[in-house]
Amino acid sequence: MIQKYKIKGMTCGGCAHNVEGILSEIDGVTSAKVDIANQTASVETKENIDLGNVTSYFENTKYEVTKE
Repeated sequence: MIQKYKIKGMTCGGCAHNVEGILSEIDGVTSAKVDIANQTASVETKENIDLGNVTSYFENTKYEVTKE
């Protein structure tokens, strides 16, 4: 299953790498791909992951995550 998110606060390749790393830590995520230009992330998961669960991984970061 593919889930898409809008990620605000990414400004460079390092940010994209950090966001992909954070997304990859979430249980059930099998892969994550970030598009800096569009400020989005596509996440492949085994099952639906609640947005609240995803945003909890970004609480102490500069990134803001919403559903696309």
